[in-house]
Amino acid sequence: MRTEPSPKASRKGMAFKEVIRHFAPSWFSVCMGTGIVAIILHLFPYGTNNTFLQGLALGFLVLNVTLFATFISITAARYIMFPFTWKTMVLNPTESLSIGTFPMALVTVISGSATMLHQERGFGGEPFLWFLWALWWFDVVVSAMTAVGHVHVIFTRQTHTMESMSASMILPMAPLIVVSSCGGLLSQQLSPISPSRALLTTVVSISCLTIGLGLSLMVTTSYLHRLILHGFPAKGLMVTTLLPLGPLGQGGYAALLFGSNLNQLLPLAGHASPILSSPASGPTLQLIAFSVAFILWSFGIWWLLGAAIALTDATIHSPIPFAMPWWGLIFPLGVYVVLTLQLGTTLDSSFFRIFGSILACVVFTMWGTITCRTVKGVIEGSVFQESTSIPNDNTEQRAQP
Repeated sequence: MRTEPSPKASRKGMAFKEVIRHFAPSWFSVCMGTGIVAIILHLFPYGTNNTFLQGLALGFLVLNVTLFATFISITAARYIMFPFTWKTMVLNPTESLSIGTFPMALVTVISGSATMLHQERGFGGEPFLWFLWALWWFDVVVSAMTAVGHVHVIFTRQTHTMESMSASMILPMAPLIVVSSCGGLLSQQLSPISPSRALLTTVVSISCLTIGLGLSLMVTTSYLHRLILHGFPAKGLMVTTLLPLGPLGQGGYAALLFGSNLNQLLPLAGHASPILSSPASGPTLQLIAFSVAFILWSFGIWWLLGAAIALTDATIHSPIPFAMPWWGLIFPLGVYVVLTLQLGTTLDSSFFRIFGSILACVVFTMWGTITCRTVKGVIEGSVFQESTSIPNDNTEQRAQP
């Protein structure tokens, strides 16, 4: 005689399947936010030698690695159990924009591991560093595919309007900027081992930064045009207003790293190129890189103040409903904090250290608040119902050429 499953068990099984089916790529923004908190704690200027603070930073790194591994597993289960969701997700004009969160989340794992595990604690020795370098190359490929392949899909398979545009349109281009800064960190650690590979890593990273930052600034200009014509987006997307700060902060931080690396790697003795062999090449390029970083930092002040005023004004009139896009507040502000603190180190400036520390405390508070709201949403199941890879009736798609 066949035993039928109890209704209670069936509901649990279906609920678990629904969680997997609705697990959108935007969940990797949780890793991005958690990873940048770990990095800020590690760089915090008033606790560099504090055992508790450095231990807390390591704890956040371990949490980030755990979250990333968990999300990878759930994502794989999603596309195995529901294979149709991949195509419909890629064609969805809203959900597909969060594809870029995966390579950016992986960068936080690589960067944190390179600094807090290998550099500070010597974990794994050279083999671990080469493993991270291989992961970085994988991330470069994925970031390039996102910036080129996904953008092609946006051009040819999706329909977007200026009125419906949000700052999330930056997400496909941003991974190239984020992976470039990671390359700068790895190049510093590769330099004593293999200067040629360190220089190669730096050159590839500069190319990624140039492409990613250029495209992001173009999209930011279009987004500014959209704000002028149509005002700020709907309440649910107001939190994306801070996203343009990400490419500026991460781009400036990457530029500082490149300047320091090139100053160490150049000149190349005996090289035929007059640029690479000139004794002035290293210091000159470092000065140019610093100038770029400071310009991006200054431009970021405008976006930071503008986003703060916009979010405050919107909250005064009515509360912004909590959703996964809230995690988009942490990483852009976090990387701007990293740039500010790095400028404080480069210039030995108390202003940048104090200003960066104040912003860092804001990031910590935001992470704690958003994490509590997310955990509550996970328990209730509400955060898994916000998005699905199945396009709704209002989703238009262009015919394939």
